Amino acid sequence: MDITGYNYLIHKAENDHKRIPSRVMMQTESYPRDAFSNWAMATGHQYIIGDFVWTSIDYLGESGIGRYWYEGDTPGEHWERPLFPWHAAYCGDIDLTGRLKPIGHYRNMLWQGDERLYMAVREPHGWNGKGKITAGLWAVHPSWESWNWEGWEGRDIDVVVFSRYPGVRLYLNDQLIGEKPTNRSSEFKAVFTVPYKSGTLKAVGVDNGRECETTLLTTSGKPYAIKMTTQERALRADGQDLSFVRVEVVDKEGRRVPNASHLIRFSIKGSGEIQAIGNADITDLTPFTSKEWKVWKGELLVVVRSGQKSGTISLSASSDGLKSVVTRIKTTK
Repeated sequence: MDITGYNYLIHKAENDHKRIPSRVMMQTESYPRDAFSNWAMATGHQYIIGDFVWTSIDYLGESGIGRYWYEGDTPGEHWERPLFPWHAAYCGDIDLTGRLKPIGHYRNMLWQGDERLYMAVREPHGWNGKGKITAGLWAVHPSWESWNWEGWEGRDIDVVVFSRYPGVRLYLNDQLIGEKPTNRSSEFKAVFTVPYKSGTLKAVGVDNGRECETTLLTTSGKPYAIKMTTQERALRADGQDLSFVRVEVVDKEGRRVPNASHLIRFSIKGSGEIQAIGNADITDLTPFTSKEWKVWKGELLVVVRSGQKSGTISLSASSDGLKSVVTRIKTTK
């Protein structure tokens, strides 16, 4: 064939090229954890035109593919044994709520998208007493945009910085932890092992000694309020238009609390309805039609559907111990 897709087999490309030099190749499925090697194959060989990772977004089905598990959990892959309550795939670059995961930021950076600097923290083995973490074939080690690791004080934790700058510096509470190169030989990433201490992590992209760009992770305070960010504030009153509302538990400074797991109750008034609610935890068995959900990692997503009349939709959110919030969406014919 003139153009051929390879599923998980792009490592065969060089031998196949010798056999059929005219063939154009792409990888049509690949493991997320092979992001760098797949990028290197595509950019290092003119006859390889790209890589389709499995998969873009988490999805219902292939329940448990891409998961990570702890000691004591059911081990293995989805085809080997039932993995309930896992009921969806976790191998996406994007989670079920539309949030780009760390692996998605990394791939964006590799392929020279719109990012040049990103930072996340690897969940340490034994966090919350859960034991060793094992990642499946389609999985990467769980990493989070969080510097809230209460109870881990003084113990080592890995901070991962992805960078398209020649180097990066890491600071903790304005104290320099170190500087490392981030180039092709380092796979455009640097890992710093840091004894945990609350405060602010700062990663800085460095070029010829000059600090060019900064990204921060700051320890948030106690849960204080519910925050709603509405993507679409004006809908067509046709019974079909949708607005996606991101809901977060935040501290008094408005920072998301990444360890929050509050139950949020929702109600709606006006010409519209709550179409679905969900979080990114694919072991959460709450029906998508439920009007109350727990946040996971401090957030969830609400989908609002317009009605047939012009007016205002009012979506309210409340939870015990948190300041409630209302967001409004206009609908017009």
